[in-house]
Amino acid sequence: MSVSPISSSSVKKGTLLNFSYSASSIMQIAEQKIAEAKTVYDKVVTKSNPTFDNVVAPMAMLANEQFSDLLVISFLGYVSTEKEIRDASNEATKKEDEFFIDTITREDLYKSVNAVYQNKAEMDRLCNEDKRLVNKLLSNFQDNGLCLDKEARESMKQMNKRLSEISVQFKKNVDDDTGRVLFTREELLGLPETFFEDRETETVD
Repeated sequence: MSVSPISSSSVKKGTLLNFSYSASSIMQIAEQKIAEAKTVYDKVVTKSNPTFDNVVAPMAMLANEQFSDLLVISFLGYVSTEKEIRDASNEATKKEDEFFIDTITREDLYKSVNAVYQNKAEMDRLCNEDKRLVNKLLSNFQDNGLCLDKEARESMKQMNKRLSEISVQFKKNVDDDTGRVLFTREELLGLPETFFEDRETETVD
């Protein structure tokens, strides 16, 4: 049974773990969040006079508002007993990662954030927490290649996408593995006796 996405009012009360999402609803939520984020980012870069309020704050608010929903989707990939749900979670995570990599390497977004940073009057009016947010956001762009030339930046972007793809696939391989490893009681020395209660034992040559 599928349920409606977590509401903003629910998120304000704390992150909710919803184990009733269907595979299709997981993908729908991921695509919805990506579309919402793209709308915010595309609007941010149109500002002719970039400031903290019209560039950095909207980006930070977006990340804060979306975090809980995306966390739930990702978490289901680790704990759901249904393979279909885990696969949908992994696919959604892959899409989110790809979108994040594309976003954090957008030159127009970087220029907007950098314009705020370079505006001394704007930075001087900010409190220390807001200044740190600007610096952190700028460093995230720079750490992902925005200070490199175009060719090197594109190479780094593709490597990050490949790394994300491999990471998701590795997790899927672990999830789908049905193998097992046998240990002797001596090798498990230190575990409480309750750990061994009702566990099957097997004798091997």
